[in-house]
Amino acid sequence: MLKMTGRMLSNMGCTVVPADSAEKALTLCQEATESFDLPLTDVILPTATGAELGRSVKMLFPDIAVLFVSGYTADVVLSEMDDPGVRFLQKPFILDELRTEIVQAVQESSAIKRLNTSL
Repeated sequence: MLKMTGRMLSNMGCTVVPADSAEKALTLCQEATESFDLPLTDVILPTATGAELGRSVKMLFPDIAVLFVSGYTADVVLSEMDDPGVRFLQKPFILDELRTEIVQAVQESSAIKRLNTSL
């Protein structure tokens, strides 16, 4: 899934920084010299949950949106993350669905940043 989604994103023109574990993803975020536009994570990870990873990433980048993908239903996933910047995409998905969710998530993230800046 990681490789296939990475290829889909690359074909859309996105810069992909893959991580095969929550720990590696969090390390990449901590070492980043600039904010990521959109972390995309599965809900089920080998050593953590996507919700745990999402919360950790949002501690580093509070204004960022997070896109979750899962074979589980949205209500199960979103009940764990009550943040306005959380998006969900049901697996299996097609390229157009992924593109739409990415665009909406980045737009939400930009809106959150504008709101937080104006407060």
